Amino acid sequence: MEAELDELIHQFNRRTNNHNSDVARLTQELEDADRDIFNANDMIDNVLFPTIDRLTNTLRQLRANIDQNRKTLRDETSIREREHRVFEAKVAEHNEALSAIDECLGLLSQLSNPSLVQIKRIQTNLQKIHAHFKNHSVFAPIVSALIGLATDQNFSD
Repeated sequence: MEAELDELIHQFNRRTNNHNSDVARLTQELEDADRDIFNANDMIDNVLFPTIDRLTNTLRQLRANIDQNRKTLRDETSIREREHRVFEAKVAEHNEALSAIDECLGLLSQLSNPSLVQIKRIQTNLQKIHAHFKNHSVFAPIVSALIGLATDQNFSD
């Protein structure tokens, strides 16, 4: 009986030691888990939430910048199109003036014994040229003076 009692005590002590070892291990694991939870919460509160706020503000600012850039692009495109139309109008106007100059040069080269109709056509073309260059050219004063001289001429001489 004593041997059985010793055996029971021995098994009890072994199970108690196993139990105490499991309790110590589980207590350590709980403490580690509590520390990990604390660290995770600390990181969430002190790192991730501020980062989310900062990134949200950055994203909001970038979207505002994109909207502003799109508006600026539309405005600049509109200005460019308007400037292009003005340029095209000036090119057409200059082409008309060049055509009138070419016509005058052609008429002048044919003048040996001018008729009144030819003289009137030349004067009309010179007036067109004067009207075209009047306000649009740096050379407007020179062109105006030359045309003034030419229109005052009597080509019948």
